[in-house]
Amino acid sequence: MLKFIYGTMGSSKTAQALILAHDIRTRMHRRVYLLKPSVDTRSPRIESRLGISADCLTFTPTDNVLDIIFAHGDTDLSTPVSAKVAVIIDEAQFCTPTQIEQLREFSTCDLADVFCFGLKTTYKAELFPGSRRLLELADSIEEIPSLCSCGAPATQNALFLNDTLQTTGPDTIIGDTEYRPLCYNCYKAALADAARGGNTPHGRKRNPGKPRV
Repeated sequence: MLKFIYGTMGSSKTAQALILAHDIRTRMHRRVYLLKPSVDTRSPRIESRLGISADCLTFTPTDNVLDIIFAHGDTDLSTPVSAKVAVIIDEAQFCTPTQIEQLREFSTCDLADVFCFGLKTTYKAELFPGSRRLLELADSIEEIPSLCSCGAPATQNALFLNDTLQTTGPDTIIGDTEYRPLCYNCYKAALADAARGGNTPHGRKRNPGKPRV
């Protein structure tokens, strides 16, 4: 099985990944491989804002992810289903489409379940290439809900600089100090303010249930 679990910035994706790894190890007694793309340079470990962390394997955009897994364990393609392993990828949006395809094939050989946690879209409201491939290939897709500060469900990963929404620049900007999870109405209002040169801190003042147009 290949599953994509996505959410906005600050939606507890990493914490959920680490909790899942713990549960699989302790309750199902299965080997777990924790990995993340090396593009995430904040820490060599997988770390949650909630204060939990774990060691992990890392891989570059040119690596075959399966080579990394096989090089650090005793996984063998002849392993029976009863010895199935779990592969958990954090920051899966940074995987290349080819790496997602590798994980897809791995999950179909009765050898492993693969769980990919990550963002769906960039701060430009565009799909990450890795996330797009996951949406195309995953057996199961689950959203981790989160809230905009106005109280509505957050769907956008908004990047602010001096309280002004950013819509241009490189797709990959590591870190979260300037990111805010916004609902679409607050995101739309921030876009309008940015176009006027304003800097209203959207996602903080609007009352739930009163859409802005």
